[in-house]
Amino acid sequence: MISHQELSDRMEIQNILALYCEAIDNRDWEALDDFFTEDAIIDYTATGGLKCTLPEAKEYLDRALQQFNGGQHMIGVPLINFNGDEAILVLPRAFQAENYPFIKVNLSGFTRYSKAKILWQRAGDPTVHAQQFNRSSDGVTQIAMVYSGEAYTGLIDSIALLFYDSPALGFENNNEVDIVVEDIEFRPFYAGHVVEQILEDWTNPPLWQRYSNNFVRGIHANGM
Repeated sequence: MISHQELSDRMEIQNILALYCEAIDNRDWEALDDFFTEDAIIDYTATGGLKCTLPEAKEYLDRALQQFNGGQHMIGVPLINFNGDEAILVLPRAFQAENYPFIKVNLSGFTRYSKAKILWQRAGDPTVHAQQFNRSSDGVTQIAMVYSGEAYTGLIDSIALLFYDSPALGFENNNEVDIVVEDIEFRPFYAGHVVEQILEDWTNPPLWQRYSNNFVRGIHANGM
């Protein structure tokens, strides 16, 4: 099993890559001090640039990028690792937690032989927090991040999806069915999203059978 420390390390690496790209796109050369040591040698020769020190890199980038009105790095969503019966998908995205109380992961191929969690880290805090998804048919329901309380507040550095085998005897690797992640929605507070959360908490799986992992607060004795 992947340790919380390894998860934390991987998420920090992805966050640094994303913040570096943001600094370049924003022409924030001083922010590069956060990503390189003072004696670093930075090599841009693969793209026709210089191999230089950090101060020289700042001057070079400022000069070289003046011809462009703006920039946007597209670094994609990397699948970080498979480790036995676990798979982790890290999203190097920084955002304000209060702006997105709900997150919806649109996927298919998810079976009852597997489980999924959303993991995240707050800025300046190495702790990896987690909340489990509810399964709905071959997907998962919207997850109410606000149920995590203080753990989901302020600036979020990065989030990740963790897929792992459930303790079903004789089955592994999602029963050999591919899980396809189509997209991830960061949802603001909206009445329609609240109604969706209530309906899904009652029906996926049936709340009265005490299977739900993501209860609406106050509507059930097992609610979070």
